[in-house]
Amino acid sequence: MSRKNNGKRKPRRRIRWGIVLAPFVIIAAVAALLIMPRMKTAKQLKELGYTSEEITAIREYGLTDTILKNGWYSRVLADNIKKHTLRTEYIDLYAACEEDRELDETDFLLYNRLSDIGYESDQLQNLYKQLRFWEMTPLLLFDYQWDETKYIADCISHRDTNSVESFTLSGSYRRNYRYTYETDTTDPVIMLVNKSYYLKDSYTPKDVTAISSKYAVPGQSLAKIAADSFKEMCEAGIENKTAFFMADSYTSYETQKAQYDKQVSLSGQEKADTIVLRPGFNEHQTGMAVNVSSTYETKVKFADSNTRAWLRTACIRYGWIERYPTEKAAITGFRDEPGHYRYIGKDLAVLVAESKLTYDEYYCLYLKGWHDETLIPAEDILAKTNYGVIHPDQKKEEKPESTETPAPQTDTPAPSEEPKSSD
Repeated sequence: MSRKNNGKRKPRRRIRWGIVLAPFVIIAAVAALLIMPRMKTAKQLKELGYTSEEITAIREYGLTDTILKNGWYSRVLADNIKKHTLRTEYIDLYAACEEDRELDETDFLLYNRLSDIGYESDQLQNLYKQLRFWEMTPLLLFDYQWDETKYIADCISHRDTNSVESFTLSGSYRRNYRYTYETDTTDPVIMLVNKSYYLKDSYTPKDVTAISSKYAVPGQSLAKIAADSFKEMCEAGIENKTAFFMADSYTSYETQKAQYDKQVSLSGQEKADTIVLRPGFNEHQTGMAVNVSSTYETKVKFADSNTRAWLRTACIRYGWIERYPTEKAAITGFRDEPGHYRYIGKDLAVLVAESKLTYDEYYCLYLKGWHDETLIPAEDILAKTNYGVIHPDQKKEEKPESTETPAPQTDTPAPSEEPKSSD
């Protein structure tokens, strides 16, 4: 039996498009919230100079906000980001470097050393942006420079003549004896003594050995390890027909004090400080330092002699270094000491020579302690530098023992107030 249509049509269901599309609208809105900021930051990074590949790497490092906040861009930074060789703790350093500048672990060590003596991040960026490595290492010895731009300008003004071999400045960037520190005597062979680092009045090297008149004027002596090496070097000089002799050697604290006090009484302290070293600040007290003269070239200055020309390079084979190179007087503060040599051991002498640094710079970069140990670079950075290396094979030579209890490193960072004047 069939049903009869009563004439009424079944009502049709109407699709509620608002409900159907709502999820898609929400998804689109969320996507926009996520994509638009990325598109915006990508645009900003491109405006700084980064490529799409570099932007991807920046995001992987999580550095987008940091880079945009500081407006950092350099080719050096971009290349290291792209190659994933960036050390993020030095990002400001990468950003400061010009295109032709390559950074290595030694640069990072110097950065931390300068931080340890008081230099701020903005100062370091300025230094690294405009100066080369060997133009900055003297700052490890100089007084803290409140206005680093003066030092930078001085270095740049001497670019035509300065090099890793020779360094001159017009200005003076330290005041002798202004900030002084008791030197670390843990290893007497390598300890640093200059116009900032001093030895106590009680310090005397062990095994002080008299030097034969064959090699020295009467009354000379050295610590035994240095004495033995000096005799060997003298014999080599005789064989090379560039004979020399020891004119000055170990000087006790008491002897130096007597000389200094006498000069002060004659001319006053200010003048005396330009003529005689203060007691404790004379490297001869270490028993590892000598002054030499040529045996036969008596009609020429030692600085111009064949003896000096041979000795300043040959000395390294015997563990000695020319302590105050004339070409680096602006760094060492000693202008007329071409015959002053210092024993530091054969292996370390090679490392110092290869570095092209003065011993003061080398010691302050690689060997001295830290005021703030949190600034010590990561182990993998240090492992690729000469940090802490005295002997490349890590086997220390037998060395004389000190009669002094090793002194802790007592360096202090830069003072909190700008000095009123400087030399």
